Amino acid sequence: ITGNYNSYYGAVVMNQYLYVVFGSEVYKIDQNKNVTNIGTLGTSPNRVIMVENGQQVTILTSNGTGYYYTESTNTFAQITDPDFPIGSGMTSIDGYTLVSKAETGEFYVSDLRDTTVWSALAKATAEALSDNIVALATYQRQLFILGERSIEIWYDSGVTAQPFRPINQTFIQQGCIGKYAYTVSNSGLFWVGDNKSIFWTQSLSAQKISNSGIDYKLSKLTNIENIFASSY
Repeated sequence: ITGNYNSYYGAVVMNQYLYVVFGSEVYKIDQNKNVTNIGTLGTSPNRVIMVENGQQVTILTSNGTGYYYTESTNTFAQITDPDFPIGSGMTSIDGYTLVSKAETGEFYVSDLRDTTVWSALAKATAEALSDNIVALATYQRQLFILGERSIEIWYDSGVTAQPFRPINQTFIQQGCIGKYAYTVSNSGLFWVGDNKSIFWTQSLSAQKISNSGIDYKLSKLTNIENIFASSY
């Protein structure tokens, strides 16, 4: 893959392959570093969110459009189901792909291991506070719903259609500043809060981990779309 490093927008690993979005192109890279172009996004995004369900890779672009790649059939296409929302955030849990609807508190759940099929009935609303969902994240098989002013934690209850339920109506009273301003590692969930400090959690409470110097630098940022987090 050649080009400007600034054209790298996202990546995910599934079944020993690395999938990368570089510019408007999507690539599949094997363990021997063989590169295959598997598709082209309709427009070149600013950044993407990529998740996998074990059989498919799903890509959510910066304008909320979804694309998928099915490994077994080598199929790449845009998600055209009319019930797929214009998305703000995306994650995957237990074979389901979840997408939050932009500028709302709602999120939608795909069919099991099929990110091409969505239903208007398979949705839920984060209701701890009346804030919009900014991003979705998964840590230890729990769903973290990152809102503008709060974070809710849900789990897979195993019921049909929309299986996710909140854990005892608990929530963290600290929001997330932007849809790319979070990351998940083996140590937990890290994010830039709505007050432009950095927080960490593993469960139902948040701990501030940024010092005053980092807080000051973050406070000077004006374009929250430029805030993104990563971990390794």
